[in-house]
Amino acid sequence: MLKCTAVRKDILVCLLLAVLTALVFYKSFFNFFAQDDFILINHFSQNPFWENLKNVFGYPTVTHWRPLHNFYFLISGPLFGKNYFFYHLLTFGLHIAGSFFVYKVVMRILANEKAAFIAGLLYALSPIHFVSLTWTSGGATVIGFFFFITSFYSYLCKRKILSIVLFVLSFLASEAMVVGVLIFLVWTMFNKKYFDKFVLAALGLISLVFSAVRITFLNPGNISASYKLNFSSDDLLALKYYLARIFGVGEMANWQLKTLLIIWVMGILILLVNYLRKRRAFENIAFGTFIILVGLFPFVLIPEHLSGHYMNISVFGLSITIGILISKARDYLAWAVVVFFMLISLSSVVTMGGNHWAVQRANLAKKYLDNIKSQHLPYGSTIIFDDNKISTSKEAYIALGTGEAVTFWFNKQYKSCFTFFENCRR
Repeated sequence: MLKCTAVRKDILVCLLLAVLTALVFYKSFFNFFAQDDFILINHFSQNPFWENLKNVFGYPTVTHWRPLHNFYFLISGPLFGKNYFFYHLLTFGLHIAGSFFVYKVVMRILANEKAAFIAGLLYALSPIHFVSLTWTSGGATVIGFFFFITSFYSYLCKRKILSIVLFVLSFLASEAMVVGVLIFLVWTMFNKKYFDKFVLAALGLISLVFSAVRITFLNPGNISASYKLNFSSDDLLALKYYLARIFGVGEMANWQLKTLLIIWVMGILILLVNYLRKRRAFENIAFGTFIILVGLFPFVLIPEHLSGHYMNISVFGLSITIGILISKARDYLAWAVVVFFMLISLSSVVTMGGNHWAVQRANLAKKYLDNIKSQHLPYGSTIIFDDNKISTSKEAYIALGTGEAVTFWFNKQYKSCFTFFENCRR
């Protein structure tokens, strides 16, 4: 009977997380394909099966070596075809699953349902997920985080082998998750009863081997050139950028949103003072803060390539910290925090939805493809993309995934040529 009650409660939590998150991110379901989407779907799902499989697990040629993220396209491409809604729905489902396990982790740590649910909800609603949920190709960190958080939950439940397997899967989806080994180590330092030599040694060794192999042999120069480490004053600007994203203010925030951010941070500080004043254990707060900091690396050292959707681990750290702070707070204060954060998140997502590059390029790609379709061009025609009233040739090249959009959308009926770097008039 108790088990049935727990299952019903988990289902209810999942449904609440899904409904409330969908209210904030519902427009993401209807965003068209853009740039890398066309390349990755073509490369990993539009070829004979064995070629697709080789592309997924073999040496990377069109993107990073992220076999589990590539596998997402191998599965979703044949299932969903050109229906972008279902790609977004699959990513959303993985995001909600990850948020649910944030709830389960905090529940395991605090044994406080209110704090656990709020932590899961804050993670789910964070505007840093805008790119991942709006741009199909941006889902690597969603997939990676799902496997990381389930791995950590399995570790808390002392399921050793499962924890190790899930951890490996996490950084096969997103190499950013490899820093998660530090979270296991620090948690063990604060909670000696979880000390397990076998698991910790396995996680540490696997992380080191993966990092060495990934950097040395599976990091093509044409891709890694965009992710160069930079030790300079620009890192401070990157830190400021990422902290704003972590605390809930999306890109292109106006002064109203920045004001809300100040109030939100002040509220967190009040909760922190209240928590410390009551002489509660500081270890859990230190643990949450550590997660925020470790999630910044190495991205804070790559100031030329800023994108908030890399901050899943840091947002998990913030969520777990606020869950801890709120665990003994009065109900009205706890739910005031949630409502206020929902307001910030909704405002940020609406602001980004109007002019974010992921939306603009998707709209541009759709406009071009609709325009080509309306012309009923002869089979085998070469379509020339020149500077025109729709966009420049360079913008078309980016939005259409170097021309892969034409191949994908029209089943290889046409060829494409972009005048900004090709001589299309020969």
